[in-house]
Amino acid sequence: MLVAGAGGFAREALELLHQVNYKNSIFFYEDENYPGNAIYGQYKIVKNIAEVELLFQKEPHFIIGVGDVSLRKLFYDKLTSLGGRADTLISPFARVGGYQVNIEEGSIIATGTVLTTNISVLKGCLINLNCTVGHDCTIGAFSVLSPGVHISGNCIIGNQCFIGSGSVVLPGVKVGHNAIIGAGSVVNRDVPDATTVMGVPAKPMIKTFR
Repeated sequence: MLVAGAGGFAREALELLHQVNYKNSIFFYEDENYPGNAIYGQYKIVKNIAEVELLFQKEPHFIIGVGDVSLRKLFYDKLTSLGGRADTLISPFARVGGYQVNIEEGSIIATGTVLTTNISVLKGCLINLNCTVGHDCTIGAFSVLSPGVHISGNCIIGNQCFIGSGSVVLPGVKVGHNAIIGAGSVVNRDVPDATTVMGVPAKPMIKTFR
């Protein structure tokens, strides 16, 4: 298994692999300028594309071990173009409902998360520690829910959105593609594409020029 990334969240992904009792060899992949050559002195950090291709000939599976929205998509596109297959990783300590919960490839569902019913989690998402997602929701591709985010029922989260820690999205709200929601926000109305909002209630950030 190749873990894309070698930073803090990559180590959390390693913990999730430990939780699911993954027994095969584990490698990490990072930029050639990344300092260090191993995680915990045990797991090699691969920095060469040719070596990644050789690994994929034996074992093509990878998980996306970064928390940055754009990097998640970048790693997914790069590694699938090399023949890799993005795996979904779900903590055994998450609670995933038994009725019409669809989690697509490359997504990670972390410890303590609750997904209720009729939920679509599109490819490459990260739903971090202790999040909740209510009924009839869609979480768009490569979006990131930071720890402690609560998405109420009938919400739509667009592609490549970032929702900061402790935020709440109230029922029926639609968050557009590439939107950013600041930590601790309460979102009570729709958020347009590519808009940053924050606060209680959440409001668009206004740029100031000096």
